[in-house]
Amino acid sequence: MINIQLNLKHVSSFFRDQRNLEEEDKKRQEAIQNLQDNNTRLDNKLKTLRETINTTRSEQSNFGKVIENLRVEVNQHKYELQSIEGNLTATRNAIKSKVNAFGEHTERVLLEIRNMQQKFRKPPIGPIVIMANVGKRKAFSIGAEKHRVNASSQNEIEHFDCCDDDVITSGIVVLVNEKKTTLL
Repeated sequence: MINIQLNLKHVSSFFRDQRNLEEEDKKRQEAIQNLQDNNTRLDNKLKTLRETINTTRSEQSNFGKVIENLRVEVNQHKYELQSIEGNLTATRNAIKSKVNAFGEHTERVLLEIRNMQQKFRKPPIGPIVIMANVGKRKAFSIGAEKHRVNASSQNEIEHFDCCDDDVITSGIVVLVNEKKTTLL
């Protein structure tokens, strides 16, 4: 009987141990399942973060391209602004300067005329010097081109000897009206 009691004790302790093992195994399985669920969630978060990083990198490179394009555009606008400001300054200076009011080449024409002053029998007609009487009619167009000076009205052309050897600087063209004189 003692043996049976001992055996019963062992059997009951065995069943208790078995139940404890099953409960521990169940707890371990639940813990493993929880860890696997956490692992799956973390994998999903990691995947989402990687996608976010890739998206952010591509957006960052796109922003870099946009910023570079904007820099190029700003530089072009700066260049255009400087060009416009330069033209505006030149225009203001030309308006202020009576000499340059007749054209941007007036100063060079004046210099050429001064250099060739000894060749003129009469002073040239135009905005550069005092308007002289050109024969009977004042409304002549005077053109100093290459080697001849021609004066022409609508229907008449006359030749004027205003130089010793009929040579005047090439490219000087002067238009003379009755009261208005401009350099072309």
